[in-house]
This record gives sequence, structure tokens and C-alpha cells, in this order.
Amino acid sequence: MMEQTSTDADTVSDILEKVAPGGNNGDNIPKRPKIDISSLPTRQYLDQTVVPLLIEALNALNKERLSFGN
Repeated sequence: MMEQTSTDADTVSDILEKVAPGGNNGDNIPKRPKIDISSLPTRQYLDQTVVPLLIEALNALNKERLSFGN
């Protein structure tokens, strides 16, 4: 069984804080027209809400892992 380190135990909010220090107050989010997300098909909902966060978090994880390799 693997031992859990402090970096493994980071919460989503901790990861997002590392990606966007100081929190995200909406200043850097591109303006989009308001869409009723409850009416979207599942794929579009995920593409518009979940996927951008996952890509950002995976990019941050990749940078972090690369820095440990050197």
C-alpha cells in the first residue's frame, strides 16, 4: 500500500489555488453568453464546465511533476 504524501492529499481548491494564486475573481475569464446549462446535452455540459478545469489542473500537474524530475 502506498503512503499518502501531502502533495497527494491536496484538495481541488488547493490545486486551483496553485494554478490561479489569489483565487479567481472572474477577471481573467472570457465573457460568454449566458447559457442554461441544464438544457445542454451531457457532452456539451462537460465540455463547457468540467473539461477546461481538468485541462488547467493537468497542465499544472505536468509542470509540477517535470520540476521534480530535474
